[in-house]
Amino acid sequence: MSKGEIQESLKQEADERGGKPSASGISRIALCPGSYQMESQAPPQPSSPIAERGTRIHAFMEGDDVVLSNEEQAVADELKEFDSLILHDCDELIREVRMWYVWEDGEKLFSGKLDVGGVDKVTGESVVVNYKTGMGQEVAKENWQAMAESVLFHDHYNPGKPVRYCFVQPESPYGKMVCHVFSLSELTAARKKLLRVISLSNSKNAKLYPSEKACKWCNAVSFCGAASWTVENALKEDAGPMSNMEPPDRANILASLKEAKEKAVAAYDSRAEEARTLLAEDSTSITGWKIRSGRSISRVSSTEKAFAVAREAGVSTEDFLKSCSVTTGRFKKLVGDRGAVSDMLMNPAYGDVISITQSKPSLLKS
Repeated sequence: MSKGEIQESLKQEADERGGKPSASGISRIALCPGSYQMESQAPPQPSSPIAERGTRIHAFMEGDDVVLSNEEQAVADELKEFDSLILHDCDELIREVRMWYVWEDGEKLFSGKLDVGGVDKVTGESVVVNYKTGMGQEVAKENWQAMAESVLFHDHYNPGKPVRYCFVQPESPYGKMVCHVFSLSELTAARKKLLRVISLSNSKNAKLYPSEKACKWCNAVSFCGAASWTVENALKEDAGPMSNMEPPDRANILASLKEAKEKAVAAYDSRAEEARTLLAEDSTSITGWKIRSGRSISRVSSTEKAFAVAREAGVSTEDFLKSCSVTTGRFKKLVGDRGAVSDMLMNPAYGDVISITQSKPSLLKS
């Protein structure tokens, strides 16, 4: 799948939603109801390499003819293994189907596009699987996307039965699989919460509640007055050295500036993407600014072939290995579980396999 095809896929996804909230974005609307209407005013956003990577893997899982890198293929293979485990007893499988929650008068309120859904032949309960690349999700029980897609699958395919919802996320630090079975009472409660959030977001006076989480992925952060006020307010409050402040005031300053930093960075990144597009079309469109071609980035895509070329060029195996770099995570995954690796590293002969350095201390809220 080429870059152009990926961007077209993302564009079609946006059109599919018809400007209505999608299950994947309801968590942000729950934090800041006004962000839904604010985002409708935002210009189209370019795709990121992370989003394109996820789109490729999802397309492969759907059965499209997609060429993946070795690393992407490894993620897809692991997703398939979880598929065979979770969906073993299921029939009536659906993949990549968008479902709508429609109000009594025919108005579409929100939608959700399921990666996989089915019905367990043994228990009769619904099973919904959501593929996640990258960080993934910490829990499924209180997750807005999980609640929305569970309600949609229940209503469309298997009414009157609980829904087992699973985030399958091979790369996540929260666990490779995070699941929750939504009982009928939980589905009823989730429906009420979802309708309340959607109702608030559709209000003429939908409130804006800027925060680090709400603004992080919001496309309107660059021109949102509420987010701008938060930055300005934080800068006004920051006066004098912290040594002259009381402990609670120090805490407030740190919290305010951290939040302001997140918003300022997000606002600049959003505007910078718009600026690149404008300047590419007209080099005089922004006074005093220009764009420069991005630097070429090359990398070894096949270690096996690189090794063969090096050997043919007379490089010894020892010298080749010295030039290689292996992350700790990939090393542990390659040689076995953590316990087995720890036991091996206790051997003095292997004591310098992994070196440990100390990074700068992090500031955390206690």
